[in-house]
Amino acid sequence: MFYFHSRIEAAVFALSQLNLRNQIRDDDFVDVMNHIVTPGILLLAATATYLSQWMGEPIHCWTPAEYKEEKNFQKYVDSFCWITEMYNVPMDTELPKLKEDRGENLVGFYRWVSVLLLLQALMFKLPHVLWMSWREFQVFRH
Repeated sequence: MFYFHSRIEAAVFALSQLNLRNQIRDDDFVDVMNHIVTPGILLLAATATYLSQWMGEPIHCWTPAEYKEEKNFQKYVDSFCWITEMYNVPMDTELPKLKEDRGENLVGFYRWVSVLLLLQALMFKLPHVLWMSWREFQVFRH
């Protein structure tokens, strides 16, 4: 038992002597969450949404019942919905007949979700990158 504890102590001591970074760490838990964890989560979400656009079915639009048997027509409608703006109409309301009346419920953001998540990840990382680059110019160092 004593031999096991001395090995653990030796391993902990060896790890504490490693100099993985030659800089003084001046970030705390909140900083690490802001510049490592949050961008990582946002990048995972951006990757997942981007891959679902290309590998899965990014959107599934309504098709009249007489065309349900034809898969090519459904693919065409889904592609058309993906590249054009859509509008949302609740199921209990009547479809607007005039094109001008459809503009109030336009939905067009779904194509940009992965790009916006990527931009958010970069914006969470940017302050840390700036801080690390400007830190080199400080007058007083520890």
